[in-house]
Amino acid sequence: MQRFAAAVAKETDFRRVSNLCDEMFRRFGGVAAFAKLWVNEVKAAAAKQAGTSRAIKSMLAVLNLQAMVQPHQAANPYSELTDEQLREVLQFKIHSACRDDIQF
Repeated sequence: MQRFAAAVAKETDFRRVSNLCDEMFRRFGGVAAFAKLWVNEVKAAAAKQAGTSRAIKSMLAVLNLQAMVQPHQAANPYSELTDEQLREVLQFKIHSACRDDIQF
């Protein structure tokens, strides 16, 4: 885990970070298994060395990963629409949802 953390901390290329994360999650049995292990490590560090910065550094690592991924998320398809256009989209979606829910 320390090797992974060191590699990600130095990396500036999003694709490389994504590949490192995919590999790390695969090795640890998936995202949920990794998260469980991470929580256990943070709890153990806090119990062993209360008041140290280890838990904070762990949380900062997650925030850094999130910040690196953030610019690469898909753009909001509605962000460029005018209020009138948004109203039309909403009316269409509501009308479609109501029509689909009507059962005879």
